[in-house]
Amino acid sequence: MKRVIQSVVILTVLLCSSLAFAQYEDESYIEGYVGANYTLPMGYLKNDLIPDSLNAEAGVGFDIGAGYYVKSNMVVGLYFNLRNLTAQELDLNHRVYEFGTYGKYYFFDLSEGSFSPYLKVTAGLNFSKLVTIVEGETGPAFRELSLDPTIGTGAALGIYYKTNEYGSLFLEAAYNYDFTDGVAGEFKGIDYEWKENNQYLMLKVGVQFNIGPKE
Repeated sequence: MKRVIQSVVILTVLLCSSLAFAQYEDESYIEGYVGANYTLPMGYLKNDLIPDSLNAEAGVGFDIGAGYYVKSNMVVGLYFNLRNLTAQELDLNHRVYEFGTYGKYYFFDLSEGSFSPYLKVTAGLNFSKLVTIVEGETGPAFRELSLDPTIGTGAALGIYYKTNEYGSLFLEAAYNYDFTDGVAGEFKGIDYEWKENNQYLMLKVGVQFNIGPKE
């Protein structure tokens, strides 16, 4: 797991270093965004947990991020998101916290227009807090168990619409894949291992702010 964390840290450092040298000379913008997400679990997390009351149901979370325009239609940046899902029939939640790097490609040059579809890819450090059965003081009990960090990846298609010189709206559909198979969480000295990788579909909507251009 140390190698996983080190790899993400190195990736982040390299990204930040590249931003210092990648200059979009005509109009240098920094983008920042904030939005809400509606997350639908898939596969094991949705249908195959035992007992069925552990199965995850859709929920609402949020996303924030900031990036640098290395070209008029290409951005690299950093992000954080929270996915919040309910456990079926239980007053407990499956939660996923993730931060990392993203790359975004706008199909149309934003220096020449106010609308563009875009493609976005993400990779980051994933912290999952998932409802699990553990051995409690009086027998088996449900608990929101924090798993060891792992890698989370994603890909998305979105639509960007500029509303004024520095503001815009976006709508995005994303697929996320978390490498949680075999990742463990500890409770009272006992390790509980998650059995599969987790998958999610996410619908995101939000506002974006552009800072610039530089004089």
